[in-house]
Amino acid sequence: MQIELIQEVLTEIHNHTIDILSRRGFRFSWPEAVEIFKKHGFRTSDDIVYFTGDQVEEALASVPSEVTILARDPQHSLKLDLDTVAFGLGRSAIYMLDIYGGHRQSTMADLIQASKLAQQLPEVQHWQPLVFPNDIPNEHVPMALTRTMLTYQTKPDLIAGPRELGLVLLAFGGVKTKDAIEMSRKGYSYGQATVNVLSPLTLPESACRLLVEFVQIGLATQITPMPLAGSTAPCTLMGVVIQQNCEVLAPLVLSQLVNPGCPMLYGNMGSGSDMRSMGGSFGSPESRLVEQIAGKMAKHYGLLSRGGIGITDSGYEGFQAGAEALLQAQNAIACRSNLAIGMGIMGGYMGASLIKIMLDAELVNYVRSFYRKIDLTEKSTAADIIADMSFGGNYVTSAHTLNHCRREHYAPELFERKTAESWKQGAHEEFMNTVNEKVDKELDAYVPPVVDKALAKELDLAYRRFLPDNLMFDEA
Repeated sequence: MQIELIQEVLTEIHNHTIDILSRRGFRFSWPEAVEIFKKHGFRTSDDIVYFTGDQVEEALASVPSEVTILARDPQHSLKLDLDTVAFGLGRSAIYMLDIYGGHRQSTMADLIQASKLAQQLPEVQHWQPLVFPNDIPNEHVPMALTRTMLTYQTKPDLIAGPRELGLVLLAFGGVKTKDAIEMSRKGYSYGQATVNVLSPLTLPESACRLLVEFVQIGLATQITPMPLAGSTAPCTLMGVVIQQNCEVLAPLVLSQLVNPGCPMLYGNMGSGSDMRSMGGSFGSPESRLVEQIAGKMAKHYGLLSRGGIGITDSGYEGFQAGAEALLQAQNAIACRSNLAIGMGIMGGYMGASLIKIMLDAELVNYVRSFYRKIDLTEKSTAADIIADMSFGGNYVTSAHTLNHCRREHYAPELFERKTAESWKQGAHEEFMNTVNEKVDKELDAYVPPVVDKALAKELDLAYRRFLPDNLMFDEA
């Protein structure tokens, strides 16, 4: 998509969105959600709600373009505006990879390790549950995830539901609901939340309930459809973008009817499809194009957004994984995805590895270096030094080189610049071992967050109301 055409394209996407929402409508599978729309004068038919352009634009106008997502350690709080990009772990992988390429079902021990690593790495700015622990009964997973999150790290939390939100507010020192609401009116949110749309054009009852619960307290909430081209969305990429836009804006309108001014994030997760298997092609260039156009759409509306970082369809940390992960890391900066989620994820969201978290951290530093502002001062141009240099000379020992080499050139911590001969002699295995050793080093250096003893006891009692004793294990 040529950048000079984007503004015209964004207007066309918006116009098609309003036409679809006014003619076809959007399905809310919870009668109470439909009643909210009725009370505000929206046209409805059973569980379908129809929107006018004015109704959508009024809601868009009330959503703030800035929010501070609070962390229990204030130094990790995230102040988001339209230009901020904050990277975080991926979510809910069902298997883990090891250094040898083997994989197994993910466990609670894996989640604990990932959470410790996230706490250690400055490149990881917000917590997500990297894996779905298969050794925990499904009914206990949300609470087990929350306990792990609150025990092992202090970066901005992900809220699973109202019950878990209560524990997060307790972990903040016993914040009352009314105080959280008041703080939200001042631009602060006690964590982040996600509401998933069912493509095409449906918000299920469970998601409706969560959305209303989250926005009532003013929680920064991501609306995240995942339309797949040719499967749950039209085959054309523009069709995916337009459907995704409908699927973000309709729930967003509901959020502003419930609590005008509640911070909402535009979920940008539409994807291409592998038309041979009909699976999502999440690491494909098509997915990055959808992401790019939709990212522009979010900014066109003045909305904060959720995007991705490091997603690959590859099942191991090879060339494909690096290429796809880097392309999305670059896209995150280019789209200004305010919450970029996905570090450590592989296999099209199904797999994860601690090594991949470390490699994605290196990618974060690469793309931040690539998109940095170039120094255009007279000293940076070095014109006088070039003019004074002898023909055939070099700058290796010049004072200018010594003064600029450390800040002008990014020195990778993990990526290597070795000769071909060294690679023949097993440098690849050496490299993977080096990354694995870095993982071990960070985990060995991990220091548990300091928690007030009285608060820790209160939290432990709260966990035990929801989790059986055999799920209260602590170390990985």
